[in-house]
Amino acid sequence: MCCVTLNVILYSYNRRFISNQLSHCITNFSLVMFRCLSWMFLISILKAFATTMSTERIKLKETNEKESSLCLDSFNGTVPYLRRALVNISDIDPKTISYIGYEIYNPDQKFTKSDYAKSFDECFNDTNGPVYCIKTNDANIFEVVINISLQLVDSRRYHCIVINIYDKGKEYSQNVTLPNIFYKETCSQSNWMTFKIILFIGIIIVLIVCVAVFIFQYQNKRKKNTTEDSEKVEEKENNLILMGYHGSGKKSTGNTILGKRCFKSTPDTLAHNTIDKQRSLVDDTYVNIVDGIFLDTNEEHFKRSASKFREALNQVPSGYNAVLWTISFGSKTLDNVPLAQLVQDNFGDEFLQKYCTLVITHADDFDPKETQCQSIDEWWGKQVGEFKTIIDKCQGRVVFLENRKENYDNNKQLQKIKEICNMNSKQKYNTEMFDEAQKKNNNKQLTSVWSKTIALCLF
Repeated sequence: MCCVTLNVILYSYNRRFISNQLSHCITNFSLVMFRCLSWMFLISILKAFATTMSTERIKLKETNEKESSLCLDSFNGTVPYLRRALVNISDIDPKTISYIGYEIYNPDQKFTKSDYAKSFDECFNDTNGPVYCIKTNDANIFEVVINISLQLVDSRRYHCIVINIYDKGKEYSQNVTLPNIFYKETCSQSNWMTFKIILFIGIIIVLIVCVAVFIFQYQNKRKKNTTEDSEKVEEKENNLILMGYHGSGKKSTGNTILGKRCFKSTPDTLAHNTIDKQRSLVDDTYVNIVDGIFLDTNEEHFKRSASKFREALNQVPSGYNAVLWTISFGSKTLDNVPLAQLVQDNFGDEFLQKYCTLVITHADDFDPKETQCQSIDEWWGKQVGEFKTIIDKCQGRVVFLENRKENYDNNKQLQKIKEICNMNSKQKYNTEMFDEAQKKNNNKQLTSVWSKTIALCLF
């Protein structure tokens, strides 16, 4: 029996669950097969043992030197024997024959082992007894058939059988030589060898099955432990992606979150064409941050940004806990620009609602007198236009960071980002969601083109 080891690459919790259930079913199936084989092996052993204990084999040699073998029942010590002999009764009137029988005796011991007799007519009519007769083409010759079980108490002795014909007190006999039992072997010897072979093969099969089941369970347990470890690592690993206009503080935000200067400033041309990924351990949690998504209201530039986003997803196959949309405090780039709808069309309905968080950089530039607001929270609560639309679509997730120096407010805001990441640890924004959004957007654009074409044709 062969046990197959499953090596499946899983990217979602549901697939891992299905794989674990399948492995559990295969393990149970292997155990059931092992039990069935064990019972079959035990039954074969008992059957071989019973055969060994109940039978033995004898070899016979006829007077014409022809050898034969018969199986002897050791419990009653008998062997079936069939003998045919032609009898000539030309000198006897068949009407005067009273009965026909047989005797088995040992010539050396001069005593009869067994005898049997029945009437002449009955011998021709009843063919079920130990003695019966069969007519031949010659009326003076008939065949006597003896079908008996020999009691081989002394199997080394020479036995004879005599066919007796009784005719009004006269007895006619014809000797028929029984087979000479020249060799006797017990089935226990041959069967014992067979029994040992069966036992040896059975032990080998059981050992192979045990080793196979052990290896499968070990690999399954090891795979389960690896999966659990990877799940623990994933749970303790947060993936973030930065997007925004050039100069909005994406790299500085990444450095602030990682707690060290990992991202370095690059020229504008490189910043628009490269995906930069950095990793660091922050408070016992590994944080992966990807930078390089440059937003632009120009449709062609935005398609390029979407392509870069697909590249960023390939670098982190497990997906992103959160998307940080950086906007510099006081920036006017969002005025009268429907960027929120453009982002939602290209990245999906849940992109802003569930995964996106606004990061307002240069928070120290906030001036209560200039903004006529007592706090920065009051300031963003009074926003209108596209900025207000983005805040609403992001479910009010706004973080203020000052990347130029460390202070308490930064730590407090970073804790908010960590909480947002933990909320999405079970279901991250991944490639499937992005591809689905792109498919819907393409269908939407195609429908729009067809609608415009039809409208032009009609009017």
